[in-house]
This record gives sequence, structure tokens and C-alpha cells, in this order.
Amino acid sequence: LYLKQGNQAAAINSFKKAKYVKPENFRPYVNLAGVYERRSDHEFAMEELKTAIILNPNYKEGIMRVANMSLETKKYQQALEYYSRLLGDATYNDKAIIGLANTYYQWSEKDRTKIEKAKNVYQDIIDIDSKNKDALYGNMMIAIAEKNDHEVNKYYKYIKENIAKKSIDEKFIGANLQLADYMLATHRY
Repeated sequence: LYLKQGNQAAAINSFKKAKYVKPENFRPYVNLAGVYERRSDHEFAMEELKTAIILNPNYKEGIMRVANMSLETKKYQQALEYYSRLLGDATYNDKAIIGLANTYYQWSEKDRTKIEKAKNVYQDIIDIDSKNKDALYGNMMIAIAEKNDHEVNKYYKYIKENIAKKSIDEKFIGANLQLADYMLATHRY
């Protein structure tokens, strides 16, 4: 009720009271995490979700939320841990694999072995689904970062073809702009 009224402070107090009344119930922790998440208080949100997951280990959505927030807050080791917990899950496996690859990619800015892991995970996804846009986008971003002309050109052609077919999403349109910037900066093609 408090959330619908826009009173986040009262909602937080209400959910905290509910935690103390029934500490074994994971829902107040989930609800409290949601309020914190809306307020961009990711640290508090993750702590509440971790408790909810302890109380209900089958709460896969909570595991995914912790993984995503960990990646967003650059807690890469924690992101890897939580994404890994979802591997093999019927609902979250694909998102977890992409999350792992994205984590390796973002973490790789200072560590060459992690960028290689990201490339391998993206390639494994592409081997399974050759049109997986998240994996193609990730590989293209690595190719741009590495200034790998052959790979950049391959993804450039793919993007151009799909823009022409109007079968491309916003992420790829943004990627196309980055790719065009790269091409112009290096005076190629």
C-alpha cells in the first residue's frame, strides 16, 4: 500500500517490521530489496536478496537480480558466483551464460585472460545459436576494443544486413554507431 502511495520510507519500515514478525518468510526481504533497488541502493538490495535466497534457495529470480546488480556495481567475482549458480536452469541458463560473458568482458579491461574467457563464452553461445544478438554484440565489442579489422568487418556486414532487413534491435543500432565511429577513426572501409 505504501509503495502504491509513493511513500518509500513507510514501505521500508513496514517490510522491516514484517521481517521481524516472521523472519523465516523470504517475501519481506524480496519486497525490501525491490524498494532499495528502485532507490538505486544496490548494496542494501543485494543484502536483502541474499537473505531471501538463504531462506528460499529456489528463488532463482533473486539469484539473477544479485548477479545483475553485482555486475552493475563492478563486483565481478560475486557476479560470476551468482551467474554460475543459474547454469543449467531451464529459465535462466541463457541469461546466466550471457551474464558470465559480460562479466568477463567488463572485468577484462586490465586482465587479458578474462577477455579470452569472454570470447570463448560468447563463441560457445554463437555455436549453439548463430543469431544470438547478445553474444554477437559482445564479440563485436571485443573486436573493436582489440582493433581486430577482420572481426570488426564481419560484424559490420552482419549489422548492415540486419538493419536493411529491419530485424535488428536497439542494442545493435547503438553498436552500429560505435562500429561506424571505429571505422571512421581508423579510415577503413
